[in-house]
Amino acid sequence: MDIKSNWITGFVDGDGCFFIHETASIIRHRFIISQDKRSVDTLYAIKDKFKCGSVHKAGKNMMAFEVSSKKSLETIIIPFFTKYPLQTEKRKDFYKFVESITDCNDFYDKQNENFTFSISDEWIAGFIDAEGCFYVSIVNNYPRPQLLIGAPESERALLFCLQNYLGCGTIRVRKDKFLIFQVSSSRDFITKVFPKLYTKTGRNLLKTIKRVFFQKFRKIVLLIEKKQHLTVLGMEKILKLKLDMNKVVTLVN
Repeated sequence: MDIKSNWITGFVDGDGCFFIHETASIIRHRFIISQDKRSVDTLYAIKDKFKCGSVHKAGKNMMAFEVSSKKSLETIIIPFFTKYPLQTEKRKDFYKFVESITDCNDFYDKQNENFTFSISDEWIAGFIDAEGCFYVSIVNNYPRPQLLIGAPESERALLFCLQNYLGCGTIRVRKDKFLIFQVSSSRDFITKVFPKLYTKTGRNLLKTIKRVFFQKFRKIVLLIEKKQHLTVLGMEKILKLKLDMNKVVTLVN
């Protein structure tokens, strides 16, 4: 599996954690990426990319890639995320993580002061692999495809940056202040979202099990764009694809 650096950053922005555990006698540091067990091959690909760490079980249906060696953290993980900066507020956890390991007391202030958003197609694919949801609802026998990405209020600026980069989508605020970025136009999917999730040679940029959802979701959107949902046969195809998407969810639960 070909894992790009910016994809890793997007993925960690969603599912990564920089953990500091302090006791009276010692401070321990761990970098962890947790993921559904169906995507364990993705975690092993990240391990091969970094050439350090381990992959282990992290619950009934979860796996985790973890780096706890101080040498590996200092020589591999920290330099990587300094070169390929995190875009979410998680970057501030990384700054504190660096200061705790290296005793570099001004790293947080310097990095935070100079930070500007810099997202790419690869980053978006990684972030969607971690936080995105492809969903198709049926309302009055009409299929409504949606891409949903949720984030706390603190990520408002990033979601607007994402919206601007894609050139589509809306952002709404739930009653609990949680933000939802949503794309629901089949035309926007075809002209703006899908091109960001494929290379020029047609390679799907998604790496986790979500690439399976995406492939079926894309077929549904293309059927809608061709007005096939207005025919009995076309609607049957859409319902079959939607059922197949649900079966993928069932397999893990």
